[in-house]
Amino acid sequence: MEWKRLKLHSILPFILIGIIWLIALVEFISGESLSFLGVLPRQLSGLPGIVFMPFVHGGWNHLLSNSFPLFFLSLAVFYLHRDLGYKSMAIIWISAGALTWIIARSSYHIGASGVIYGLATYLFFSGILSKDYRLWAFSLLISFLYGSLVWGIFPFDPQVSHEGHAAGAISGVGTALLFRKQLPEREKYDWELENEDEDQEEETKTWQTNESGNIPVGSNETSSIIREKGKESDEGSVSQTKNENKEDSSVKYKISYHFKPGKNERI
Repeated sequence: MEWKRLKLHSILPFILIGIIWLIALVEFISGESLSFLGVLPRQLSGLPGIVFMPFVHGGWNHLLSNSFPLFFLSLAVFYLHRDLGYKSMAIIWISAGALTWIIARSSYHIGASGVIYGLATYLFFSGILSKDYRLWAFSLLISFLYGSLVWGIFPFDPQVSHEGHAAGAISGVGTALLFRKQLPEREKYDWELENEDEDQEEETKTWQTNESGNIPVGSNETSSIIREKGKESDEGSVSQTKNENKEDSSVKYKISYHFKPGKNERI
C-alpha cells in the first residue's frame, strides 16, 4: 500500500525533472539561451518568469545541482503531506517567483533554487509545527542534509540569486504557518484505536442502580424509571410537607392551650 502511494506521488516530480532536462537539451542542441523565460524584477515582461523560472538553468552544473534536491524534496512533500502537499507546492512555486520579482536585482533570475529553498524550509517548519513524529524526524533530516542552504541567502557570490533563495525560504516558512492547522497528525495503531473505543464505551455506559438492576444511563427504560421516581419523590415531598404543616399547627394549638394563662397563673 505505501509503495503504491510512493509511486503515485513520484509521478509529478519525475514530470518536473523531465521538463527541466528537456529544456536544457533544447538549449544545448539549438545553441540558444532561454534565460528570457526567467524573472525580470519589476518589469511586466518578467512576470511570466514567475512560473517558468524554475524550468530554466544556466548550465549543466546548475542543472545537476538542482535536479536531485527538487525531485527528493517535492516527493517528500507529496508523500508526507498528500493532498496538502500539492497545494503547498503550488503556493511555494508562485510566491517564490513573485517575491523574487519584487525584491531582486534588475537582471534575469533563473533556476529551481528558489523552489528548493521553499520546499526545504516548508518541510522543516511543518515538521516542527505538526504532531506527527515522522514529520519531526524528517525535519531533522532536512536540517542535516540541507542546513548549509542557509548560507545561500547571503550575497557572497554576485552570480548567485541570493534574492531568489531568500524569497523561496520566506515562501516555505509562510506556507508552513498558513497550513499549520491542517498538517497531518500521527497515525494511530490498531491497538491504540481499540483502547480508545473501550474507554469511550466505559465513559458512555455509566450504570445506575435501581430495583430492576443495573441499567445504562440514557436508555428509554432508565428515563421512565427516573420520571417515575421523580413523581414519587415529588408526591412524597408534598405529602410530607402537608403532614409537617398539620403537626406544626397541632403543636401550636397544644402549646397555646397548655400555656394559656389563667387567673392565678403567670407566664
